[in-house]
Amino acid sequence: MIPLLLANLMVAGTAQAQFASSTSTSPAPAASTTQLGPMVVSVTRSRQPVLNTAASITVIGSKEIENNLVSNIREMVRYLPGISVTNDPARFGNQSFNIRGIGGNRVKILLDGIPAPSAFSIGNFSNSGRNFVGVNVLKRVEIIRGPASALYGSEAVGGVVNFITKDPGDYLMLTGGDFYTGLGAGWSSADDSFMGSGTLAFGDHRNQGMVVFTRRQGHELDNYGSTDTQDSSRTTPNPQDYQANNLLAKGVFNRDWGTLTLALGAHHGDRDTRVYSALGTDDFSDMFGFPFIIATTGMTGHDEADRSRASATLDFNGPQDGWFDSGTAIVYWQYGNTQQNTRERRQKTIRTQTTNYLIHRRFTFTQHTAGTSLTLCSGFANHLLVYGLDLRHRNLREMRDGFQKNLDTGEVSKTVGPDTFPVRDFPLSTTWEAGLFIEDRIAFAHGQFLLIPGLRYDYYRLDADNDPVFRHTSPNTTPQDLSDSTWSPRLGAVWKLTRETSLFAQYAHGFRSPTYSAVNVGFTNLQFGYTAIPNPNLKPETSDSLELGIKHFGSAGSFTVSAYYTRFDDFIEPLVSLGVDPDTGLLTFQAQNIGEVTIYGIEAHGTLGLGFISPGLFLNGALAWGVGNNEKTDEPLNSVSPPEAVIGLGYLAPSGRWSLRLMGTFVRAETRVDEGAQGASQFKTPGYATFDLLGNVHLTDNLKLVVGLFNLTDRKYWRWSSVRGRPAGDPAIGRYTQPGFNVGASLHMYW
Repeated sequence: MIPLLLANLMVAGTAQAQFASSTSTSPAPAASTTQLGPMVVSVTRSRQPVLNTAASITVIGSKEIENNLVSNIREMVRYLPGISVTNDPARFGNQSFNIRGIGGNRVKILLDGIPAPSAFSIGNFSNSGRNFVGVNVLKRVEIIRGPASALYGSEAVGGVVNFITKDPGDYLMLTGGDFYTGLGAGWSSADDSFMGSGTLAFGDHRNQGMVVFTRRQGHELDNYGSTDTQDSSRTTPNPQDYQANNLLAKGVFNRDWGTLTLALGAHHGDRDTRVYSALGTDDFSDMFGFPFIIATTGMTGHDEADRSRASATLDFNGPQDGWFDSGTAIVYWQYGNTQQNTRERRQKTIRTQTTNYLIHRRFTFTQHTAGTSLTLCSGFANHLLVYGLDLRHRNLREMRDGFQKNLDTGEVSKTVGPDTFPVRDFPLSTTWEAGLFIEDRIAFAHGQFLLIPGLRYDYYRLDADNDPVFRHTSPNTTPQDLSDSTWSPRLGAVWKLTRETSLFAQYAHGFRSPTYSAVNVGFTNLQFGYTAIPNPNLKPETSDSLELGIKHFGSAGSFTVSAYYTRFDDFIEPLVSLGVDPDTGLLTFQAQNIGEVTIYGIEAHGTLGLGFISPGLFLNGALAWGVGNNEKTDEPLNSVSPPEAVIGLGYLAPSGRWSLRLMGTFVRAETRVDEGAQGASQFKTPGYATFDLLGNVHLTDNLKLVVGLFNLTDRKYWRWSSVRGRPAGDPAIGRYTQPGFNVGASLHMYW
């Protein structure tokens, strides 16, 4: 199968393929100025065509987002093998990206150059993810596959996802005037959701402004489950209602010396869930030697997530005959807050006495961030230097609070299970990060060969406050401060075989500083005899990657094929058992550097114009095959997804007013699993094939309808990224299935 796919992917599409493509490598129309592929900024921090970059980068354009009926980050990577989004189907939904088997906070997420809030989770009632983007305002998304710390510092150990939002000019160019009004509506049967958006843009060539508001509301994501019980064996979705509001406002001011962009953005999402899957009875009688039974008879969750940002971006020209040619400066402030409330009804039977309780838990995780970055470009002789600095300051606050009320006596207690609320799982923390970077693009042989060395220096400091709540949570530990620095080198090379084809190679180093929560994880449970203690001696996680590939962007089409090998060292395991402390008698846990991981694989994606068969006909596709190994245990790495291929056949009418595509996704069964990772045999996802039919039509010049029919064959299947770690005999495994046949549609108009 793979050789056939590679043969098909070794050519690429025309302008028609760009309009309707569902892979992310569609070129612009074949012309001398566009044959180098789309322009990108993430992989170089300067505008460069994809053909001249020494890295694997995926570009998703706004038209592609619209034509693929993308409504969230999970659907954004629907046709991108090797990239996935983890999902919690019981309550918390989409979480974060996984690139080539590395995910979570090891992937750096940017929004208009601003680092996104980090994720944090602990236990069953606390999970702060990174799903905060309103996708309809995105101009494009650039995804760097593999380490990118030489330009982006900590957290880019596994890759980068850069969301770039639209400017007023992107809307005004559609009307050709100084005013734009747009309305959008969408619906999806997968979660019975509705979307509505309104856009207002205005201005001339000097001063422009815009406001975009989007609201989406819906219900639980459908699946193939059929067991409608109210206990842990439930496979049908838990009933859920959600809504998400996104607001983006921008002012753009063009002057002879450059462009100033002021932006305000806000996201608010909330969801209410009846967590039927958490209901059930636990019998601890054998542990205590007498009847001791706890029954959870009801549970609801109300979860809210907020993100706000204000930023000023200045793109400026260098002085005439000066020492730099151009630059970009960003100053930003950002606020992120997650609050999750859980109400639980519980019956506790001890010996012959049964008591009814109402338990309330509240989890809050707040991040205040301020930062700035400066990037300068200087061209001279055969060099193009890109250099600058990044500064970021963060205040991080986390707390779990709650109480339980005895419904029989009215007594209220702050002690619930092992916790006496309030508790902090790490102390109040402040981080300071500073990075200096430089990259040189050196051209030889009239630009036929490019050598791209780069280097970054990062300094990281963590200040932890021994606040009263943390002292109460973990009285036997003292929070530790930490400071460290590291160098991140990169060396790339591009050899242009022809004007349209290039070979590329790169070595890239990545790192991730020890996190606030790993350094100072802290809790003590005297009832069950365990504690967690800080570790100020943690080393940064690191990665070293080698990659080779070939790219082609020409009048016949485009493709990229690459092979990579990456080694990750000093992965931080948050809770490693150190045994029983003889002084306290408590089983002690601590974060430790223990992981050594290797991941290697092959990726390919491209498009092929089939105009020789019929004008407007095209083929596109992508594939990813990866293997991950835990070198410490000599076992497979479970975070790497099984091989996947996507093939699409489409048609764009000669008039350009309508198009139609049939997309097929083919995933091999998962067979390489570390069975010992969870202490029991794990569920292995079977292979599957799904087919989607997507079409769009311009009903008028300014009215567009997009319709999608997904999973046409109504196939029952699981995504490995959402189900890994579940035991093979899990009676609720059906809860993790994906939606069956479903329909989506959107309508966009402007004037």
